[in-house]
Amino acid sequence: MRKAILTLCLALPASATVLYTTTDNTFPDANWTSTIIDQGNLVSASQTSLQIVTGGVGGAGDPYRQTTHNYTPNSSGFGAIVVAHMLAGATYSPGLPVDTIDFSYALIGPSNVAYSLVIQQGVDYFVLSTFDVSNFSATWNANSHSGTTAINYCRVFTNAAYPATDCTVHPDFSQPMNLGYATANSSPQANFTLPPLTAGIDGFTVTLNSSVPEPATNALCGVALLALGAWRRLRRR
Repeated sequence: MRKAILTLCLALPASATVLYTTTDNTFPDANWTSTIIDQGNLVSASQTSLQIVTGGVGGAGDPYRQTTHNYTPNSSGFGAIVVAHMLAGATYSPGLPVDTIDFSYALIGPSNVAYSLVIQQGVDYFVLSTFDVSNFSATWNANSHSGTTAINYCRVFTNAAYPATDCTVHPDFSQPMNLGYATANSSPQANFTLPPLTAGIDGFTVTLNSSVPEPATNALCGVALLALGAWRRLRRR
């Protein structure tokens, strides 16, 4: 019996514990800040992000958040714009270590804009090594990522030449993190003013997971072992 309980308790760390979840399906403007964090090789860059009150995944009356990028590459070409959209209050200060992150959202065009979860730690921002894209779509497309680890994220260069990320530097999942999403575009064509690039996001959800069981689970295993010990002592009397 004791061996069975120990085996069960040792197996528990393999199951994920949800540490933190944040979600937004309505995107009120007061809950979000949007900042250009990279505009490398650009003559000019601007962005506009705001809540659209209807036309989300749920159709009429369902809000979503829309972003428009405006930028012009300089004579070297290969310009890039990356915007961090941070959700107010979406901050996790680790109690238990974060092992994996799950996140999902739906995207819509009309333009081709890249999206990723963004993690802010101090002055650094980190995005997925491979972005999702809205693909000029006139309909909503669901995107989800499960079990992402620190190595899946790359640091965003500030005002750097293309490419905009450094995948030799990763976030530290043992440290506090602010959460949101990033939008991005790039162009290899020099001295060309692109038309405004617009896309939307809905159903933003992020979940942080740990492989360490909750304290209550460990306590339950301890109580079970103590109870077994007491039962065996009573049997010997």
